[in-house]
Amino acid sequence: GGINLAADADGYGDTNPERVQIQFDPTISGGAAVPAITVSDRLDDVTGVVGYSFGNYEVNATGQVTFATGGLGAETTDLVTPDRNRGGPRTVTVASYNVLNLDPLSGDDAQRATLAGHIVNNLGTPDVIGVQEIQDNNGTIDDGTTDATETLQALVDAISAAGGPSYSFFDVAPADGTSGGVPGGNIRNAFLYNDARVSLEGFESLTPDVLAAAGVGDPNAFAGTRNPLAATFKHRGKEFTVVNNHLTSRFGSTPIFGGPQPFVQAGEAAREAQMQALNDYVDHLLSEVKASSSRASEAGRIIVLGDLNTFEFTNDLTEILPGTGADRVLTNLIDSLDDDNVYTFIFDGNSQVLDHYLISDAVDEATLDIVHVNVDFPRISPAVGSDHEPLVGLIDLG
Repeated sequence: GGINLAADADGYGDTNPERVQIQFDPTISGGAAVPAITVSDRLDDVTGVVGYSFGNYEVNATGQVTFATGGLGAETTDLVTPDRNRGGPRTVTVASYNVLNLDPLSGDDAQRATLAGHIVNNLGTPDVIGVQEIQDNNGTIDDGTTDATETLQALVDAISAAGGPSYSFFDVAPADGTSGGVPGGNIRNAFLYNDARVSLEGFESLTPDVLAAAGVGDPNAFAGTRNPLAATFKHRGKEFTVVNNHLTSRFGSTPIFGGPQPFVQAGEAAREAQMQALNDYVDHLLSEVKASSSRASEAGRIIVLGDLNTFEFTNDLTEILPGTGADRVLTNLIDSLDDDNVYTFIFDGNSQVLDHYLISDAVDEATLDIVHVNVDFPRISPAVGSDHEPLVGLIDLG
C-alpha cells in the first residue's frame, strides 16, 4: 500500500512526485474529522482545492473523506532462535529499535507499554536489543541530569510485565547537551540483553579518545550527535560485537518540492564523516583479529546497526560504511530483502529505509526482518510505540 523511495546515490533522482497529499484544513473542510487512515486502506473519491503550502502540493479536502479498510495488522517476526533449549546451532537474535524519545515519566507510560508489547509479542524477545533515543531520567527537563537508569529500568520492568524476560541493560551517558535531539533529553544509544542467553564481555562508547586510539581518521565525527555504543557479547562460547548507532538527524532538510533546488538534505556531510569513522573502527576491530589469530573466530563477528538516518541506495551505505572491492568489510542485510515491505519510516508519503543492519563476513549466516508495527498506522494516540520500525536479525554464530 505504500510507495518506496528509490532515488539515487545522492538521495535525489526519482522522489515519487506522483504522491498526492490530502490536507485537512477546518476552514475549508467544514470541520470534518481527520480520518484515521492506515496503509492499505482504499480511499473513496476525494474532492478538494489544489494548493501549495510548506513546500508541498496538496489537495485541501472540502468535506469528509471516507475509505474502505484494507485490514492491515501489526506483524510478528518468525525469526526466533532454534537453540533456546541449548540444542542445535549457536544462534542469537539481535534487534534494533528507535524508541522515540522514551523517558520514565508517566506521560510515556502508554508508549512504554506498547514498546514492551512489541518486544515480547512481535519481536519474540530478542537476546540483544540495541535501542536509540533513550532520554535521561527526567525527560526534557533541562537541569543537567544525564543519567538514564530510571528510563531503562522502567522499560525492562514493562517488558517483564508483558511476559518477557528480565533484561539487563547498560548505556554511557553523554555530557549534558551534547547529543542533539530534544533539548534537555540527552538522548543516547543503549543495550538491553537477556543474560540467561548471552553474557556481556565488555562495552565502550566511541568517544573521540576511543576512536583516536583505534586509528580513526576523524575521531570527532560524532561531535554534536550520539556516540556509537559498541558491546561484545558471548553465547555458548562464541563472541560477537554489536555497534549501536544513531547518526546525525535529517532535521533541517528542505521539502522536496520547496523553494531551494536542489532541495537541502541536512546533515549529509556529517553522516558521511560518521560512516567513514565507523568503517575505520570496523577496520580496527578486524586488524586486531589478524594480530591475534587465536581470536579470529571471535572478534571478527561484527554487527553494525541502528538509525543511520540515510537510505540504502546512497553512497554512504553502498560505499563509505561497508567499503568497496577488496576493502569491503560489511554487508547491509537490508539489501537481502526483496519484497515491497522494505521500509522503516514514512515521511511525506515516501516509504523509506532509515534503520540498517550490517554484518561482517565472519558472521556465518544471518537473516533480517523488518517488523512493521508502527509506521503503517495513524499516530493519533500516546500509546504509539515509535515513528520507526524495529529490525530483528537471526545470527548464526557457527
